[in-house]
Amino acid sequence: MVKKRRQEKIVNSRLLFPIILIYSTLLIALMWNSQPQMWMQGLSIASTTLFMLALNNRYALLRVYSRMVSIAYLVLSMMLLQEPFGLAESIIPVCFAAFFFILFNAYQDRQQAGTIFYAFSFIGVSSIFCPQILYFVPLFWFILIVFILAFSFRTFIASILGLLLPYWFLAGYYCYKGTPAQIISHITAIVQTKDFFHYTIINEHQWVNLAVVTLLSIVGTIHFLRNSYLDKIKTRMLYEAFMIIQLGCIGFIILLPEYVTLGLKLMTIPTAILIAHFLSLTHTWFTNIAFQAIVVLLLLLTIYNLWIPSLLF
Repeated sequence: MVKKRRQEKIVNSRLLFPIILIYSTLLIALMWNSQPQMWMQGLSIASTTLFMLALNNRYALLRVYSRMVSIAYLVLSMMLLQEPFGLAESIIPVCFAAFFFILFNAYQDRQQAGTIFYAFSFIGVSSIFCPQILYFVPLFWFILIVFILAFSFRTFIASILGLLLPYWFLAGYYCYKGTPAQIISHITAIVQTKDFFHYTIINEHQWVNLAVVTLLSIVGTIHFLRNSYLDKIKTRMLYEAFMIIQLGCIGFIILLPEYVTLGLKLMTIPTAILIAHFLSLTHTWFTNIAFQAIVVLLLLLTIYNLWIPSLLF
């Protein structure tokens, strides 16, 4: 009988998810004392975690029983808990997770105009809080064409209508206030950003977080590419789509450093999925050591972010 390594025992344990939930709840409660608005961040993380759980269950992202996708997302979110947040940083990650969950339902079906409409309406909602989110739209169309295989004239029009749907309500609100011109100002804000490539705005903690999240996504990507032949074609397509999304998030931060907090929170979604594939489906002595190193690194970085002030600011 082959003895299970520590990695297998922990990853396959049904107690791990409840333990991480308790860990996350305690951290959020601890931060609540210093940041009364932490309830908003907690609600955002909880909602996104549910979508991550649904993504894994609906599309069988892992070949074995594991809650590692949701667990990885929670642990990464706790690492970023000290990052400044507002409505945009709280709502947009939930909208992104909902977008992926709905969009993947249209896989290989060019008649799913309704599904595409609802998916892109969440991106439209995101752009209400941060117009720069619209930079992702060409990337989403690329994914729709290449990986979801559901692009057609109908689904393209449905995506545009979905993006515009929230703006009908926003325009009505501004008209009610008697300031209809504000809708134009809101839309044109996408090309008025003054801080392109302004990296001095990124502090020490954010550089470290960005490096670690990127490293984890690279580890997950390399493992998946080496072992993707074991997955079903649909699963491979979805993982490849998340790899492209991850590149898009990195590009978003490179282009607009002032949105580094939002970019980091969006990066946790594809990173959690990619690293979960590595942690759940590897069983060697080397990956056992890597698993323990990743756990220690994330715990230390969480402590560093929450209780050690930046040396630069």
